[in-house]
Order: sequence, then structure tokens, then C-alpha cells
Amino acid sequence: MEHVYIKRHYLAIKDFSASCEGKIIVQLRRVQMHQCSQHHQ
Repeated sequence: MEHVYIKRHYLAIKDFSASCEGKIIVQLRRVQMHQCSQHHQ
């Protein structure tokens, strides 16, 4: 029982960190695109 709980908890943390990384990457891309559009104007 405990082993299954720990495994689920670990997967939840993994999913959470993955979604956070995804958000950060999206934000960085937006900033880069914004800088590029400013530079070309």
C-alpha cells in the first residue's frame, strides 16, 4: 500500500514540475518573440 502511494506522489510531483517547466519555456519564448518583433520594427 505504502509503495503505491509513494509512486503516485512521485508521479504527481513529476507532472507538476513538468507543467511548471512548460510554463517557463512558453514565457521565455514569448519574451524572445516580443524582443524579435521590437527589433525588426
